[in-house]
Amino acid sequence: MAVELKFCPHCGAPVTPNDKFCQRCGFNLVQARAQMAAKLAATQPAVDATGTAVGSTTPTPATPVSASATPQPSLSASVSATPQPSVSATPAPQPSLSVSTTAEPASRSTAVQASLTASPQPARPVPGATTATVQPQGISQPAPSPQALRQAPQTPATQPTRAKHHSKVGMVIGIIVLVLVVAAGAGSAWYFAKPQQLSRLADAASAGKPAVIASAMVDRNGTALTAGQVLPLSKLYTADPSIPAGVAKSVRTASNYGQMKVVTAGKILGVFPKYRVQVATRQLKVKTTVKKPSFTLAGSKVQAAGGAGEYILPAQLPGLYTLKIAGSDRTTTKTVRLNP
Repeated sequence: MAVELKFCPHCGAPVTPNDKFCQRCGFNLVQARAQMAAKLAATQPAVDATGTAVGSTTPTPATPVSASATPQPSLSASVSATPQPSVSATPAPQPSLSVSTTAEPASRSTAVQASLTASPQPARPVPGATTATVQPQGISQPAPSPQALRQAPQTPATQPTRAKHHSKVGMVIGIIVLVLVVAAGAGSAWYFAKPQQLSRLADAASAGKPAVIASAMVDRNGTALTAGQVLPLSKLYTADPSIPAGVAKSVRTASNYGQMKVVTAGKILGVFPKYRVQVATRQLKVKTTVKKPSFTLAGSKVQAAGGAGEYILPAQLPGLYTLKIAGSDRTTTKTVRLNP
């Protein structure tokens, strides 16, 4: 029994009787038709030439039939338009035949009855009925082929929705980036403003640790000082706390404190001026009565100019130094204080 499919049992796409595979999902239509035909054939009872179901014990009486009897309608299964997972096929009852009271020859009655029973009547279309595809229960559904998946068109309704969703996501990301840029710009402008820089610079320049002090100071050439160079200054801060307090105050107000002053030392991010404390050196004058003295300042020997008890040592940064004077007659050690 041939089964006609007008829609794919797998995806519902329209198909033609000559299609072997669904053009959308790649479903095997040949196998589906064969399984549906076998399923429908198994559910219909077999009948003999007299119209009696095979295996029935009730004999069919030979009743004369008039030639004007209504043609026997074909058996049809009512199928819903939407594909169903299974089909329950129930044999339709045999339509009753109108019996004429006029006596007919036995041969004619038998011939008409055999003609009505043996010749199947074509199915009449029912007005308003919709032809649909039935998916029998138990039919395996093979996975669609990659070619069919590539050829399958995308659902038009999802494309505008997806594009609209992407547009909203892009807009949200753009707004977030803009807010972050504005916030970063505003925060940078505040953080690198001169008052904020001078406040941090004053705290560093008056700190007790040499490494912190060095991070805030440069020499006359704009070169950053090292922790070893400012070690005598940190000792001076410890010996006289009034000096770091005065340094901090002068830096916050960008005013000079002896040999210290606030200068611009480059740019931050190429936009904001960078401020540092410039420290100048001073000559160290020493008076001694030691004969033929040699000088060792902070553990390093230095050359001194002068004589007759007054000597000038190389210029030094402000700080507290230990000076050792060794002569032909004696050796002395003293502490030299060089204020800013």
